[in-house]
Amino acid sequence: MANVKISQLPDASQPLTGAELLPLVQNGITKKAFISSLTPFANVRSYGAVGDGVADDTAAIQNAVNANDAVYFPSGTYKVSSAVSLKNNSTMFGEGASSVILYTGTAATQGAFYVNSGSASAYVDNVTIQDLKFVGQSVTAGFSEFIHLISMNGVRNCLIERCVVEAFRGDGIYIGSGDIAGQERHNVNVIIRDNYIDGVNWQNRNGISVIDGTGVFIESNYITRASQASMPGAIDIEPDSNLFHIVRNISIRNNRIYDCRGGVAEIGVLFPVQTYTNGPNGFLIEGNYIDKPSAASNNAYGIFFQYGGPFNVPVANRIPPITDATPNLGIRILNNYVRLPSTGPGRCFVVWNVNDITISNNEFIGGTTSLIGYPNTYVYDLSLTDNSFNNVNGATDNYAVSIYGAARVAVDRNTFKNCGGTSGAARGAIEFNGAQLVSNGTFATTADWTTGTGWSIAAGVATKTAGTASLLSQLIGLGVGADLYVGETYQLTYTITRTAGSITPQFTGGTTVNGTTRSAAGTYTETITAVTGNVNLAFSADSAFAGTVDNVTLSLGLSNNVALRNNVFLSPAGGFTQQAVRDSGHTFSPATNQFFGNIILDGANQFQSLYSDTIETTWTPVVEGGGSAGSGTYTLQFGRYRRIGRLVFFRLKVAVSAGHTGTGVIEVSLPTAVQAELNNEETACSASADGVSSTGGHIGWINPAATVGTNGCVRIYQTATGTTATVTIPAGAFTVYAAGYYVAG
Repeated sequence: MANVKISQLPDASQPLTGAELLPLVQNGITKKAFISSLTPFANVRSYGAVGDGVADDTAAIQNAVNANDAVYFPSGTYKVSSAVSLKNNSTMFGEGASSVILYTGTAATQGAFYVNSGSASAYVDNVTIQDLKFVGQSVTAGFSEFIHLISMNGVRNCLIERCVVEAFRGDGIYIGSGDIAGQERHNVNVIIRDNYIDGVNWQNRNGISVIDGTGVFIESNYITRASQASMPGAIDIEPDSNLFHIVRNISIRNNRIYDCRGGVAEIGVLFPVQTYTNGPNGFLIEGNYIDKPSAASNNAYGIFFQYGGPFNVPVANRIPPITDATPNLGIRILNNYVRLPSTGPGRCFVVWNVNDITISNNEFIGGTTSLIGYPNTYVYDLSLTDNSFNNVNGATDNYAVSIYGAARVAVDRNTFKNCGGTSGAARGAIEFNGAQLVSNGTFATTADWTTGTGWSIAAGVATKTAGTASLLSQLIGLGVGADLYVGETYQLTYTITRTAGSITPQFTGGTTVNGTTRSAAGTYTETITAVTGNVNLAFSADSAFAGTVDNVTLSLGLSNNVALRNNVFLSPAGGFTQQAVRDSGHTFSPATNQFFGNIILDGANQFQSLYSDTIETTWTPVVEGGGSAGSGTYTLQFGRYRRIGRLVFFRLKVAVSAGHTGTGVIEVSLPTAVQAELNNEETACSASADGVSSTGGHIGWINPAATVGTNGCVRIYQTATGTTATVTIPAGAFTVYAAGYYVAG
């Protein structure tokens, strides 16, 4: 019936029978067309397939595929005991769920339907699999990681749609790079859509796996009961460490994922290395519905993206955190719904070691803290906008979002409602994490530390006696193995007492990296950058050192150019929260941060920003003389200011003891430099002074030309009738008050 017009087809029956295609309509009249009248195809039964679920139909199906481009499977159950290899222009189709491919094979990384192009440069083109049901053996034979149902390796223009994929032992659908480790195959333009993927008993690897692919579209699938707890999850984009793998332009859209129990994520993108010949780029995760209703075996994430293995590989194979020079990954996580058990476990999203990422218009419900970064990872250019976080509670002392190391982060227009741990004081919406790495830093026991000659641990301190140079040390563990990451800068704090000698903090193992040598008692904070081979934190005491070490912390957390804008923080019912929290080990760059337009109805805020409409930051004002600066002793130095753009609003109080050595007009430092005006015009502010010799009241003049330290200053003047005059530093004690605003330079 070649070249038949639609008008010449017979009218459609109501309803259409299974052997008819969807209706064809012309001039308002519905017609029917049999498959045979439209497309040349082979009925698999014509090649000897029985379809009774007992006879082995593998050879008959393979013969049909070899002889034809299109192969039709009428209703029936076709037992396949080994892989059926597809060729160029293969189209496999059936009657939907009534056309069953029952796979009993055990060959690794193949499957009921299998493609292998044979080489890295070759492709099998134009493969279509439609309207079939694939059934594996997970119920009767159990889990087997590499026994898949559909395996495509080296395809170009591949479509898998409207299929049921059920009870797979490995992956339901595998888009890979061969069936032997190290094979190089590439996949281009693969569409997986409108499939029902059911692991049945969670004894499987992943619903869909992608090892290599350019232009892979995973859309409108329903995935349920997939993945055991030791496997990744429903959809896993995870190349091996072979540098030839290509993973680019991946779209995961409008899928529904329900009650899958993988141990990583329902949608996971993981790259074990960063040195692929063709780097990854272009990831869209949009409009997916993820629901993990049960807590059991659900200690995983909703959405996960990791570029490089920061901690879960052996030390020798680990990679450093990404840098500003890392090519953009182009990650968009948009309009997803993620629901986890209300008290965890599991996290709605986790992104580690990534850049160029937007997380926007998502709804996150339940679970515990979502992570942006992790120890020894970094995140650049993140936009977290217009999301809703509801009842992200987790356990004791928890947060909706935890940020480790990040630069250029916009947290804008999000709503945090009833977020934070179910108990504990340190809980709330956003945490800037310090990633504490030292164990037993208070020396409550003798555990975790190695004591050299002369060292002992008792009564909550580590004590050394003089006589021999020696080390107090601890192996620093991060995830699997123990090491410090090359190029990472760690913040170290500690307290020492001493009666003699000196002590130096160090990173040891490989090349020793020394911190600052200390020969005076005190509490110190410093940074040390790790080099290759460093595995220990140590305190190296010289032979003369007699004293103690206590309160040791080693942390990793750094952020800059962070903007918190227009967010709404609503506290848990009946619970006090800290809405934005900075751990002691986290280092901000306040001069680069912004905090504007946020609504905080309850709870403290520890975010540090010089640009803010609500946060007041402190500085320590000092007094100098306008003639000679001099110096003095203070009984009080109070200064607070708020910066909105370039406008700086300040207030200060400084109490100086008798004997300040400066001369001339009283000048008090400001928190920032002052914008120089034409002719260095001064600006008036409120001021007062006690303990000085003056006539009339007082006024302050903000002078951009005069500086105390490196910034502008306030000069104190007296206001007699019709004139002003300077107020000079007196011999006795005096106090200065001032408040006003200016434009920062």
